[in-house]
Amino acid sequence: MLIKELDIVSFGKWNREKISLRDGFNYFHGPNEAGKSSIRMFMTYILFGLKPYERERYRSKVDGQLGGRLVVELDDQEWIIERLEHRNRGKRVGFINGNQVSEEDIELALKGLNRFLFESIFSFQDRDLQFIRKYRPEDIGKVLFNLGLTGSEQITELENKLLGYAESLFKKHGRRPPLNEKLNQIKKLDQEIEQVERSENQHQALYEQVRKRQKELTDLKHSHDQLSDQAKQLEKLIQVKDSIVKYQILDVEIQQFNEVKQFPSNAKERFEKLKEQSRGYVDKLNMVKSNIQQVEQELDDYEYKSKLNQWLMSISEAERIIQQATDLKHKISHLVEQKNGLHYQFHQVLRNLGLEFSVDDLSSLAINSYTNENWKRLVQQLENVKTRQKEIKRKIIAKQEELDAEVQYEKQVKHNMLEEHDVKHLKEQNEQIKMAKQEQVMKRQLQAEMKTQQKAMKKMERSLRMTKLIAPIFIGVIMLYNIFTTFSNNWTDYGILAAMAVISMVVLLFINRQHIDLKRSLNSNYKPLNENFLDESEKQLSKINQKLDHYEKQKKELEDVIVKKQFIESNLNELKVEHDHVSDELRTLEKEIENEIEKFPFLSNYELYQWPNVYENLEAAKSYAQNLDHIKEQMHDYNSKLNELNKKAYSVLKLYEPDFLMPYSETLWDKFKEKIELEKEWLNHKKQLDNRLIDLTNQYESYSAAYQPYQQEMEELFSSLGVQAEEEFLAMAETYNQYVEKKKQLSEAYTFIYEIFGNEAQNITKQSYDWNELSERSDKLQKSIKETNNRIEEIRHQISEKQAQIKQIEETGVLSDLVHNRALLEAEITQLAKEWSVYKTAEAFIIETKNRYQNVYLPDIMEQTRTYFNELTNSQYKDLQFVNDEETILAQKTTGDWYHIGQLSEGTADQLYVSLRLALNDSFKKVIKAPFVLDDAFVHFDHKRKENMLNRLRELSSEQQIIYLTCEPNHSNQFEYMDLTDSIVVN
Repeated sequence: MLIKELDIVSFGKWNREKISLRDGFNYFHGPNEAGKSSIRMFMTYILFGLKPYERERYRSKVDGQLGGRLVVELDDQEWIIERLEHRNRGKRVGFINGNQVSEEDIELALKGLNRFLFESIFSFQDRDLQFIRKYRPEDIGKVLFNLGLTGSEQITELENKLLGYAESLFKKHGRRPPLNEKLNQIKKLDQEIEQVERSENQHQALYEQVRKRQKELTDLKHSHDQLSDQAKQLEKLIQVKDSIVKYQILDVEIQQFNEVKQFPSNAKERFEKLKEQSRGYVDKLNMVKSNIQQVEQELDDYEYKSKLNQWLMSISEAERIIQQATDLKHKISHLVEQKNGLHYQFHQVLRNLGLEFSVDDLSSLAINSYTNENWKRLVQQLENVKTRQKEIKRKIIAKQEELDAEVQYEKQVKHNMLEEHDVKHLKEQNEQIKMAKQEQVMKRQLQAEMKTQQKAMKKMERSLRMTKLIAPIFIGVIMLYNIFTTFSNNWTDYGILAAMAVISMVVLLFINRQHIDLKRSLNSNYKPLNENFLDESEKQLSKINQKLDHYEKQKKELEDVIVKKQFIESNLNELKVEHDHVSDELRTLEKEIENEIEKFPFLSNYELYQWPNVYENLEAAKSYAQNLDHIKEQMHDYNSKLNELNKKAYSVLKLYEPDFLMPYSETLWDKFKEKIELEKEWLNHKKQLDNRLIDLTNQYESYSAAYQPYQQEMEELFSSLGVQAEEEFLAMAETYNQYVEKKKQLSEAYTFIYEIFGNEAQNITKQSYDWNELSERSDKLQKSIKETNNRIEEIRHQISEKQAQIKQIEETGVLSDLVHNRALLEAEITQLAKEWSVYKTAEAFIIETKNRYQNVYLPDIMEQTRTYFNELTNSQYKDLQFVNDEETILAQKTTGDWYHIGQLSEGTADQLYVSLRLALNDSFKKVIKAPFVLDDAFVHFDHKRKENMLNRLRELSSEQQIIYLTCEPNHSNQFEYMDLTDSIVVN
């Protein structure tokens, strides 16, 4: 199977999309949530369907629909498989060359492939690997074993569930399962019942008596059955007594008819047939001869009655004359009807108009198509002018109302506007506030600069303060240093010390003075600003600007109102001028109407809009008058032709009735038709008589020739039977009939006996019977059966009494409760045992299937899995082995060491899982080569394993279609070596 195209109508995120696929490797890539998995599920839905909750997941959010179609190649034929939820109740439909095929044809083409096999063998995703990782390491081997069995891990879950269900009902050494508990309870009940039964000896004795009576009852029933069989045999024999006696008597009588046994069974029938046939020919010959004489007499009578040879025309010409006369009368009648209808319509039209014109008056009336067009023009123009006049009046009123509204609005705007002096005052305030605001901004900038200077001066003040502290110390240190190092106790040294002391004092005084001036400057220059001034001025300025803006808007609005008012006044003046012009047009039209009324006075009786209708009626009346004249001319022509035809018909009738007068009425033509039909009838009858005379002559000759053979055959029949005359033959035939009748009675008697006794009937008829003795034996048997029935009823009554006593004992004691409880327990145990046996049977069936699969199919799949696993692991593992007892797989490394599946890494176990899926794919594609679909199957593989896997898929794509869906683009490092130029980007 090759999928050539996906036609997605609506499915998940896909809507109205077509995707073409090729034979080989088809690569789809795109980010998560792009719709890759929807493509895989779309193929699954079209081929096999989805469950209701799955369909809801993929229902389109665009149009609420679900479905599409696949173009596939199956057995070298192109199929279209379609599934739309809103068509065919969501069932799939197949087409070949545009012709729909049945569901059985689709199943046959898919060769048993269903959704379970498709998803287990040919569809693979990373979620399958994530699923097996949830198992414990020691269980992974069992999962992979069952994967090799069916292509799915579901066999493991099913087997575990069946085992769990069975053990939840019964365990061999368990106590808590319900079946174990019920068995223990029934053991205890049996012990209690046994104890109670020992103490109830009477109950046991009654049971023994009942069993004896039941045995005696069985023996009596058997004896009764034997007696009934004997009685039935005698009854059957007595029932067929008459038939047996009759059979035996007839058997003796038949022996006396030996001389006629050889009489042919059909001899009398043959004689009677010959007799009948010969008698028939004689009668026929006489009858034919009589008929010939009768026909000849009828021909003579015809020659005397017929006048056809005296006609001046043939019968066909006479019939044409009748047809022509009939047509002319019909035409005349039709013209009369037309004439009456036209007269009625003519006067009806004039009555509708209320006019009293004659045909001549109407013909002289000077109206034509120009008159009609002129009247229509007047009607149309008058209607248009009045409509325009009304429309202009309406517009004038509307414009006047609009002008009044604008004038009122102008007054309102002027009233709400500020006065000029108020506007001027607001503008002055606006300028003042702006100047004050600018001044405040300048002061703030100056203050910022002063703060910067103050910071610098504070730094200088700190420096001077430090200098005031450090300078004396520094000078003192220098003086002490000079005293202790260079002081020589002379005046020069004392002078230097004194100078240094004076200089130090001067410097200190200068620094102190600078410090005092700096502090004074700092204190004198700082004047704090009013911080709220700017906010208040901004608010005032905003209010003034709002008022001024509002004033400007009102001013602009006032200007617009004035312009609009002027425009409306201009339109109003134009409408008034137009109204005057329309009024002039109306007066002109009224004058023209008056002129038309003077020309045609009858128009004064009608409204103007009725004039075109009046014209149409007058024209119709004129047409009726013309048609009446034409009909009169036709009627005169038809009457002349009809008179000529009347004369021809009269000439024929005079031949039959010389005294006939020529009435110009239907009587003439009726008689003419009658004579034509009479001559036709005679003519046909003569032809029939001629033909009949020929036939009768031929029959007479034929009968004469056929009579001779029958007479000869009759003589041969008598000779074969040894009789000379017909009377001897009839006597022998009567004796043979008696023999046949007795033979028939014998057969009927034997048939009745056979129906009763079957194959014993032959022996029954050959025996002799004493019927009185048989009757006595039957009476004795009936008496014995009656006595046996009485004894049976007596024993049944005794058994009923004993069982009633047993029931009373059981109801009065604990035994009845125990027996009842035991019966309930037995029912519960039976139900649980059935359920447990179902689970165990299913488990045994799975084990048997697995064993059969392991012996028949597993070796080939095992060998192919070994090849794939060796390739995917870079030849690190060389062999695989299935362990039957543990239902797991062992893997052997190239070093020779064997490893349990639980000892393999997750990545190696994944590779083994993939190898099994590939091997199963190889096995199943021998039956149907379905596309191998992979959905992000190797997203968790490392680079090397993914490279090995894709190499294998590339080789597989040469003989099987591969559809690979992934979130990795084809330009990634993993795929640079593959030819994926036809890859498809999924957005």
